[in-house]
Amino acid sequence: MIPVALIAFPFLAGFLLLFTKGESAKKIAFAASLVEFAIAVFAFTQLKQNPANPDLVFNAVWIKTIGVNFSVSMDGISMLGPTTCM
Repeated sequence: MIPVALIAFPFLAGFLLLFTKGESAKKIAFAASLVEFAIAVFAFTQLKQNPANPDLVFNAVWIKTIGVNFSVSMDGISMLGPTTCM
């Protein structure tokens, strides 16, 4: 579920920012980036402790009739993106 949080949270924060203006938008954006950073650090520590952690994998049926699934997982290479942004 951690990979989904890393993907979805910036979109949710951006949607919230559509309805804010001025200084409050800056504060919300900064807070959202700190939360995203915290999620990335948590994911990195989970990956280091146990690379086979089931929280680092997400699978869901998307369109059952044609057999389409949504699958996201994290490994060492996928952590390069969030860690280079830190």
